[in-house]
Amino acid sequence: MSLRVNLANHFAIGFHEEWRRRQGLLGKNLLKLFYKDCLRQGVDIVGVASEEAKPIIRGSVDDRFGWLIRHCVPELTRDGEYSFLEIDGNTFGLFKRGEGAVTFVNAQTIQAKYPDVRGTTMKVLVFGGYYFENGLPLKETLKRIALDRCLVIAENQFSEGIHSLEARAIRELVSLYDAMVVHDAQQGKKTNEYAKSLSQEISLPGVAIGNQHSPSRCKAGIIVPERSAIRNSTSDLVISLRDILGKKAHDIDSSYENPFTKLRWGFSIQIGH
Repeated sequence: MSLRVNLANHFAIGFHEEWRRRQGLLGKNLLKLFYKDCLRQGVDIVGVASEEAKPIIRGSVDDRFGWLIRHCVPELTRDGEYSFLEIDGNTFGLFKRGEGAVTFVNAQTIQAKYPDVRGTTMKVLVFGGYYFENGLPLKETLKRIALDRCLVIAENQFSEGIHSLEARAIRELVSLYDAMVVHDAQQGKKTNEYAKSLSQEISLPGVAIGNQHSPSRCKAGIIVPERSAIRNSTSDLVISLRDILGKKAHDIDSSYENPFTKLRWGFSIQIGH
């Protein structure tokens, strides 16, 4: 048996009221929709990814993981149809009888700087926690994430190829990463090919992410042995995934987002729903 893991799904452009209105999500239970999306995608474990240029404050609308718990769980579990299990502060499970269970994990895309605070912006995906500060030097950022025992993943931003400054930064600091995104369902094929090439060159395990910003059927992610993914706690899950990735005991689903889905949320940004 195996599990499908999507390490990063934003689910919406933003959880603010205006963004939800633009995407036709206002008045709907986002966690219920998120859960059903995961079931359609066959996803068992999903990273609820937050990303903001400003600091993310626990309890704010930018705290997507926490927002889903505070604003969606009470309504969803009121009549007993859905069961909610808070595993710890960074992981919870949602289950509906006859449909299955999905594990939701805290995640964040951080914007760091290389080679220093005046340098180019480098994106780092954190799986297993967040509230990390943006704008710090990349090396300092990576060390801080590691201290918090989260997965440290290099985001795919290689549109200028494997000889870009971004690629140089990852080569230099490769020992501080656990993995690299070699397939982002929202990126073009050329960019993904660059990332895969760099991953192979520096022997950094490759992963795939859906990176969705709207409800989606895209199945991109990694497929891991069920017996190896321990979900007793966030820490256990991170340790087991790091071990799986290090041994390259996983497969990659390289699905791409439906072009019409991408267009729809793109129009939502430009003109509203």
